[in-house]
Amino acid sequence: MVGGLLTPLKVSLTAVSPYDLVAGEMQEIDLSIYNPGVHPEVNKILFSKDSISFEADFVSWKNTGIAQAKVRVPANVGKDSIIFDVFAKVNGIWSKLNYGARVIHNDDSAALAIVTKLSNDEKQSLANGSFPFLTLLYESIRNLVFHVPLWFSMIALLGASCWHSIKYLRKPILEVDAKVYSLVNVAILCGILGCITGAVWAKVTWGGYWPKEDPKLQGVAIGMFMYLAYMLLRMSITDPYQKAKLSAQYNIFIFPIFIALIAIMPKLSPTSLHPGTGGTVGFNQYDMNNTLRMYFYPAVAGWIMFFLWLANIKYKIERRKIK
Repeated sequence: MVGGLLTPLKVSLTAVSPYDLVAGEMQEIDLSIYNPGVHPEVNKILFSKDSISFEADFVSWKNTGIAQAKVRVPANVGKDSIIFDVFAKVNGIWSKLNYGARVIHNDDSAALAIVTKLSNDEKQSLANGSFPFLTLLYESIRNLVFHVPLWFSMIALLGASCWHSIKYLRKPILEVDAKVYSLVNVAILCGILGCITGAVWAKVTWGGYWPKEDPKLQGVAIGMFMYLAYMLLRMSITDPYQKAKLSAQYNIFIFPIFIALIAIMPKLSPTSLHPGTGGTVGFNQYDMNNTLRMYFYPAVAGWIMFFLWLANIKYKIERRKIK
């Protein structure tokens, strides 16, 4: 938790301006650099379009996050609206940005078409570069070590509760039912915390706490209500063995439906805001950065173990009630 909150994100290129570039003319551009540090150093700036690449010359820092440079766009990159790949090496770290610009051609532009090709070493360096920064997320990417592990924990606990429900139906022992009840209780807590952290993240990235057009969110809402209905079912039955039997059957029935609602249905939907669903790119296709991975995977294991520990405490309380 401490590492996920305090580890700084790496320096990254977030914007390039202006929109209009005149081919063949040396002109100034501004590059917005996120988290450049106290003493930033711009090592290299490269523009690339198809097989053509050319370099920009760093001039000075306009302010803390804006670097000024000069660039001459060669005429043979094309004209009108063009998407450039802009690479900036700041403090020894490469970052990449897709930059849309309109290239304006004058009559003498062709005479100034000077093209600098990337060397093999630079190509290899760009291929191995680190791109840990996602423009849409900014600092909210830290929520990856909280929001996602909470849902993994809920799924793990509900899966364990389903397994113990099957065990109870094979051999009805009230202590086993108490374990099921404890696991579902803590799993619902995980779901509530997952919804809260997800709502905060959604507000930052999507502009709303609960965008209704996202099918995964609707699946989560339905799934949470199904497990709240599990709790109501137990409250409505007084006989302990009948309560245990019916709730075990209900739990086995709703678990695969819950997985379908939060995992399968969003992938089949044509539109979804969540990464990896509805045609969106998943986190595994980004360079998550090894430092972030170093906290993410232990966070998944740590949160699951923590909530299993809570479920075990709840189970001990329920077992004492039975005795």
